[in-house]
Amino acid sequence: MEGLFLSQLEGGATELDLDRKWLGDAGAAALATALRSGAGAELTTLRLSANDIGPQGALALADALAAHGGALTALDLTDNRIGATGAAAIARALETNSVLAVVDLSKNRCGNAGAVAVGRAIRANGSLKTLRLEKNEIAAEGAAAILEALQENRSLERLELAGNCNEALSVAAWFAARQRR
Repeated sequence: MEGLFLSQLEGGATELDLDRKWLGDAGAAALATALRSGAGAELTTLRLSANDIGPQGALALADALAAHGGALTALDLTDNRIGATGAAAIARALETNSVLAVVDLSKNRCGNAGAVAVGRAIRANGSLKTLRLEKNEIAAEGAAAILEALQENRSLERLELAGNCNEALSVAAWFAARQRR
């Protein structure tokens, strides 16, 4: 499978849309290996929504992002099953990645633990402009961690938290009001 990704990434492709290809963890790991090899150095957008990627696939992708972020500015992992473990791995990669500007982790069951990890990433990351965490079972603890991180982050321009608890919606409302000032 890695060879398939290498052939798709050759030739300076800037976008790779693999939405709904049912890659699973094995496919995500193969893609991560291809990215770590330097393939896709010019890739700016990677779409992986609805691929049944779980925590192990997210860990592999996060390792590739940390080792070889390249030119990737947009990552879409919507509607997978990365959970808190996968969200934490992606968040750790975001803490050191200075290129990613758009990350969508919506519909991944990240929960509070994932939101806390993402909060740490928001605090450390200065390049992220858009973060989507809709429908992730984020409750008060996770919302509080994100709110605390937003106090220090000035690069984030768009934060989506719809479909979580009322506290998360309050954080989103506070953030929107801050952006309008």
